[in-house]
Amino acid sequence: MFGQKIKSLQADMLKKLDSVEALQTAVEKEDRGFTDDEKEQRTGIIADIKGLKDRITALEETEALVAEKAKPVDKSAGYTAAPAAPAPAAPAPAATGGVSAGSSSKDLSLFFAKQAHSLYINGGSRIAASEYAKDTLGDDMLAKTFRMPAHIVTRAAVDPGQSTVTGWAAELVQVNQAADAFIELLRPMSIVARFPARTMSFAGNGSIKIPRQSAGSTGTWVGENKAIKVDALALDEITLSPKKNANIITSSNELLMRSDPSAMALIRDDILKGIATSIDTTFVDATAGSATRPPGLQTFDGTPTASTGATLDQITADLKAAMNAMMAVNMPMAAPVWLMNPANVNTLRFIRDGLGTYAFKDELLSGTLMGYPVLESTVVPLDIVILADASQIIMATELAPEISISEDASLHMEDTAPADDIGGATTPVASMFQLDLVAIRAKTTLDWNARYDECVQVVTGVAW
Repeated sequence: MFGQKIKSLQADMLKKLDSVEALQTAVEKEDRGFTDDEKEQRTGIIADIKGLKDRITALEETEALVAEKAKPVDKSAGYTAAPAAPAPAAPAPAATGGVSAGSSSKDLSLFFAKQAHSLYINGGSRIAASEYAKDTLGDDMLAKTFRMPAHIVTRAAVDPGQSTVTGWAAELVQVNQAADAFIELLRPMSIVARFPARTMSFAGNGSIKIPRQSAGSTGTWVGENKAIKVDALALDEITLSPKKNANIITSSNELLMRSDPSAMALIRDDILKGIATSIDTTFVDATAGSATRPPGLQTFDGTPTASTGATLDQITADLKAAMNAMMAVNMPMAAPVWLMNPANVNTLRFIRDGLGTYAFKDELLSGTLMGYPVLESTVVPLDIVILADASQIIMATELAPEISISEDASLHMEDTAPADDIGGATTPVASMFQLDLVAIRAKTTLDWNARYDECVQVVTGVAW
């Protein structure tokens, strides 16, 4: 409800933090105390930061209360928020076609895993899965969503639906809460989920058009009683369209048959890992966008910066060059973010200066480098470092998955270029029926693009 406002305030607070850091750095560089003007400026900035923190906290508390208000549609089947980290798994009961309602987890993040389990138990029938969810799992909310059209379940409640009225839009609110919980668990695993882009939802739209100014106007000095020139703005637009990202994981019948929380957590984590790896790999590559996939971040840098070497001075020069290149094209730097392979980050932690002091260790412990946040992922190639102004990346997404299952499918077990025609596929080809496995397909839709070219700077040939 207040998500966009919270993000906006957080971006404002980040700018304030950068300002106070720059002020402190300037004073320390000159090895002096603050002047009266600087003291007054610093006091004002700190007061602004505290005010922004208070507003963010208030909005987050209000959003949590609103979520609680919408949650208790059916108190006998109320879900609880997902834990910050999965709890230790309890000893699993013997495999069975179902367990008592009392053992069914109410963790929102397990909602999609429970969908897969219920569909499996009932041979893919949504009606039978609904009865199973209600009678065996004791989960009325899951039961109701199985009886709703699949495309409705994945959309948010909109007017004139009333989100507190059972049988109308209340179930959609709870589905969205489950999606939010799932995405929160996706964040530590996915750089796309953590990337502070400007985000929006397709919400059933075929595409979203975003206008942008491709050329601006410039003022001129004007004499008395002289005409002021008129500049024409040049405008174009970028279009975001739902692009399907799908992955298939396989699970044993024995695991998917179990409805205890520990089994659901394993299924959930497999779905999370598949989504994170697939989307992130595309996000950081150098492949242009097409009708079926978004563009990789590297395509937004027209002139990559070549690394100069692996010494402290050379590493510093590389980072400075990337920052200067972005500033030179007048990027606002409202939300700059480094994207790096964890191995490169680890190397920086151990770099020492001439006095034997770790040059970057303390800053990296706080998750920043040169004052900008660092997002780590093994999908980022070891030989590149990416600096992106996330405020110039527009992302439309529905990261919560749509789940389907099959016991009878034959799959081309190829993770790079699977064959469209399974009959002509080269090995390995696996039959789920023959191997007594279940295929779980998770589909999401998303797209992203840059408002302006060169909002990304790439350092290539990195050897540190």
